[in-house]
Amino acid sequence: MRRNLSAPLNTLALLPTLWLALSFQSPAQTAQPITSLPKPPDDTTTTAPAYNLPAQNGTPTAARPITSLPKPPQPLDTTTTTPPTAPVVPTSTTPPAVAIETAPPAATAPIAGPQPAPEPASAPLQSSIPPVATPKLVHRKPIRPFSTAALAVNFGSGGIGVDLATPLAQHFNLRVGGSFFSYSASFNSDGIVIDGDLKFRSGRASLDYYPFHGGFRISPGVTFYNGNNLNATTLVPRGQPFSLGDTNYYSSTTDPVHGTASFYLGKHVAPSITVGFGNMIPRSGRHVSFPFEIGFQYIDAPTITITLQGTACMYANIPASCSPVATDPQTQANLQQEEANINSDIKPLRFYPIISQGVSVRF
Repeated sequence: MRRNLSAPLNTLALLPTLWLALSFQSPAQTAQPITSLPKPPDDTTTTAPAYNLPAQNGTPTAARPITSLPKPPQPLDTTTTTPPTAPVVPTSTTPPAVAIETAPPAATAPIAGPQPAPEPASAPLQSSIPPVATPKLVHRKPIRPFSTAALAVNFGSGGIGVDLATPLAQHFNLRVGGSFFSYSASFNSDGIVIDGDLKFRSGRASLDYYPFHGGFRISPGVTFYNGNNLNATTLVPRGQPFSLGDTNYYSSTTDPVHGTASFYLGKHVAPSITVGFGNMIPRSGRHVSFPFEIGFQYIDAPTITITLQGTACMYANIPASCSPVATDPQTQANLQQEEANINSDIKPLRFYPIISQGVSVRF
């Protein structure tokens, strides 16, 4: 029985001692706040020493360890940054004529921290007016006299021609050329058969003027060689009628009428004027063009000369009415009248037409 009551008695004996210790504790010894704690390890549990708590209702309380403590608040940083102060420049006491120097304003330090994002640029306004097409400008290269040349081949009223051109200025070209052509011709004039070779031979020079910066041109010129002519033979078949002037004849069956005829198409030198399209030396730089021209040259009145031989009869099959053409004065007078009639018919050819179309290549 005594052995069982010893444990409670020992506990009761300790109570006065604990009360005295609590009663004599100094009031100045107050609990100090915990300002900092050591950094816990990587795991989230902080182990603290265990503390014994006083018994409650006479029953001792088991010691419990402190597993975690709240992290104390961090003190606020109350330090401020004072911007640099601009140096003070004293006011000058010199006369007003001297300018007072002042210090430039102090640079403002950029504000730390995130900056607001710039506003996006507004899209340009869409115009409802359609764009106006810009005309295409043709680049015209400057030209120097005799700086280049072009060769053209053409075909026209003068036959097959070849022209050579070279520039003189921005609006002027010098052009020289010639044409040639031959063919055999046979025709009948008042019963007289004329059979011969018609030859075209000519040389010319012209000044091509382009007044509108384009292909249109005006070309005054000169024909310095005119070799257009016809050399033919004449014949009146046996017993066939023909006329000289206003008189009718028959060619003798034994000595038919025959002779020669010469036709000269104007003088050797003649002025000319033409208009046309196409520049043999395009100012745009192209190398190929197709020149065309039309106009005329004044070659003076063409002439034809007829020489006849043989025997002409006033009546058919009557030898008494026949006489030699070359020696009979009346027949010669009628022959001259015939030449005059033919020359009158061809007189409009004094304004000889010029028309040609060709292709040219610039070197």
